[in-house]
Amino acid sequence: MSYLIIDFHIHPKRSSQLIIDEILEEMNASGVSHGVLLGKDFGGSIKRPEIKNWIREAFLKSDVASHYWPNGVSIRSFSQLEEAWRELEYYLKERASSSPTSLKELAEIVNTHPDKFTGFGSINVLKDEEYVTQKLRELNTLRLKGLKIWPFLFNPSENENLRIVCEDFEKNRKILLVHTGCGPGPWEIPELAKYCNPKYLEPLAKDFNDLPIVLAHSGYYSRDNPGIFFKDALELSRKHENVWLEVSAVPDVVTDPILADKVKDAIGGFDRVLYGSDYLEYMQITVHVIKKARHLADEDKAKILGLNAKQLLGL
Repeated sequence: MSYLIIDFHIHPKRSSQLIIDEILEEMNASGVSHGVLLGKDFGGSIKRPEIKNWIREAFLKSDVASHYWPNGVSIRSFSQLEEAWRELEYYLKERASSSPTSLKELAEIVNTHPDKFTGFGSINVLKDEEYVTQKLRELNTLRLKGLKIWPFLFNPSENENLRIVCEDFEKNRKILLVHTGCGPGPWEIPELAKYCNPKYLEPLAKDFNDLPIVLAHSGYYSRDNPGIFFKDALELSRKHENVWLEVSAVPDVVTDPILADKVKDAIGGFDRVLYGSDYLEYMQITVHVIKKARHLADEDKAKILGLNAKQLLGL
């Protein structure tokens, strides 16, 4: 069976370099006809004392912190933990701020390849309200269709700037894509990734019920604790029809029969499930394993791989 395939989760850069030609080549090899390119804007906020302090406290209290810094060495003494904290602080300042993709840069790529890409920008909602509203105006002017946020450093349910974004997006019929689950490096520590639990999106899903909220990685992503927030993702999607699941980097969510049944039970089928790759190296294999999943009907595979995304993006 031939499928329309739309990748809902593509990063346009590797390190600091654009890799658009590589992406187009991989899309062609994978049978992907269209993709959502994601911006990046979330660096610098670690310098704020309130953010730095809660991350530092969570890190120093974590039972698993020693597995990550420095280089997996046991760091249980106070002085060693302080040394590890300094390494983590450097990571947050340098790595998290690297390779930004601006709204303008993203729009230029989309305008060059309008048949291939849809653009989702990124706005650092930890900056001041003036910055956020100015970036929203820019996003709307550039006709980007959505926004990607990474709530590693803030509680989404308490961030007023994010509510400003949601109000604008609901009015202008845009889409909010939110990282859920753990992340690379220190973000694998559950205490540091706690705000990436979908449960913190509950007030937004309720208050902005016409705003599509897509849970990147379905709350499942974690190297050491796969499925860490999956139950919460299912519960949120069960309660709110504007919440969608996206399976980038975690195709098991639909290719494992037991997990797929949980998804089907939560949302009454697969009408709000989206294929995504995340890493370019995952694009072909993710398409392949979804196509080969014997427990999924062809109709469900078609929805997951592209038809749902086509509907949501208005393509």
